[in-house]
Amino acid sequence: WSGGFQNSRTVVGFSGYAGGKDTLQYNVRLISSNGGSLSFDDAFARLGLGDGWWFRAGQYKPAFLKEELNSDVFTLTADRGVVNGLFTLGRSQGAGLTYETDNFDFAVDFHEGGNRQNTSFTNGLTAVNTTTNNGNILLVPAAADYAFAARANWIFAGTRDQLKDYTSKQGEGFAGQLGAALNFQQSANNGAQGNPAAAGPPVVPARFDADQLVLGYTVDASIETNGFNAFAAFVGQHTDVNAVGVTGGLDNIDDFGVVLQAGFRIVENTELFGRYDWVYVDGDRGNNQTRNHNFLTFGVNQYVMGHAAKFTVDTVFSLNRTGDDANASRFGAFLNDGFSNTTGLLGTNKGAEVAVRAQFQVMF
Repeated sequence: WSGGFQNSRTVVGFSGYAGGKDTLQYNVRLISSNGGSLSFDDAFARLGLGDGWWFRAGQYKPAFLKEELNSDVFTLTADRGVVNGLFTLGRSQGAGLTYETDNFDFAVDFHEGGNRQNTSFTNGLTAVNTTTNNGNILLVPAAADYAFAARANWIFAGTRDQLKDYTSKQGEGFAGQLGAALNFQQSANNGAQGNPAAAGPPVVPARFDADQLVLGYTVDASIETNGFNAFAAFVGQHTDVNAVGVTGGLDNIDDFGVVLQAGFRIVENTELFGRYDWVYVDGDRGNNQTRNHNFLTFGVNQYVMGHAAKFTVDTVFSLNRTGDDANASRFGAFLNDGFSNTTGLLGTNKGAEVAVRAQFQVMF
C-alpha cells in the first residue's frame, strides 16, 4: 500500500508570432514533473511556406502517436495510458515539414531518436544492464544516427477543433478522424557497457558495439458525437539489435499495444469513461517475463470550467503481474518506475493491482 499527493505537471508556456500568424511562430514550454526541477519541454519555431505548408525546427514531439500529440490537458482519464507510455517517442530534437487543410494534415520529421528531450547529439547508447532479475537485459534506445517519423490524419467529419480532445459535449455534432504513422530509427556502432557476470541469455561482454534498428507503426480512429466519444489505437514496434559478442535474445523483437477508450456525458458537465490497455512484450526481451499485460481504467470527469478547471477520479486495474518485468526492457522500466508517476501502480509479482487517482486540473 502506498498513497500521497503530487503535482504531476506544473507547466509554464508561451507562444507567439513575428511578422504575422502565417509567417513565423514560436512555442516554448517549461515543465516541472512530480515536483522536480524545471526543464524545457517544447522549444521550437515554425516558418510558414504558404499554401498550408510549414517548416519547423527545435525540440518538439515527432509526429507519431495521437495520444501523445494531443495535449496532456485534454486526456479523458487522469493521465495518458500505459500503451502510450511504452511506445511514445516523447520529445526529440529535429526538423520537419507539416501540411494542413481543413480535413487533412501530414507531417514528416527528421529527428534525433525517440525520447531525446534535452540531450546532446553525442549521447549514444547509454547502458546495457543485466545485473538484476534473472539476467534480463535493459537496452535503452540509442540516440539515432538518423530517425524519421511521419503521420497523416484524415478528418472525415466535424472539425479539427472538436477533435483536439476526446470529450464531446451534449448536443455537439458528429466528428471523426483516422490516423496512421511510422517511425524508423537506426544507430550503428554505439559503444555500450555490459555485465559479463550476469546470468543469460543474453550473454553480454563487458564492452561491445551495438547496431540498433527500431521500426514503430500505429493506426488509430476517434469519434465524438452528442456527449459520446470513442478512441481506438493499435501500436507495434520491431527492434533488431546486432551486438558484437552478445549471444541470445536481442534480435527480431516485436512488441504490440492496443487501446480502446470511450466516454459519455450523463449530464451536461459530468462524464463517465472507461479504457482498456493491452500490451504484448516479446519473450525474447528476457527470462521469466509476463508477455501479456492487461489494464482497465474506469472513472468520472466533472467539468467545472471545461478543461480549464476539471476534476477527475478514476481507478486503474492491472490484471497481470508486472514486477517480474522491472528490468527486462524499457517497457519493464516503465512498468516499474513509470507506474508511480502516471498510472499510480507500483508493480507487483503477485498478480492484480489497483490504483485510485483523484486529480484537479487548473489551466489559465
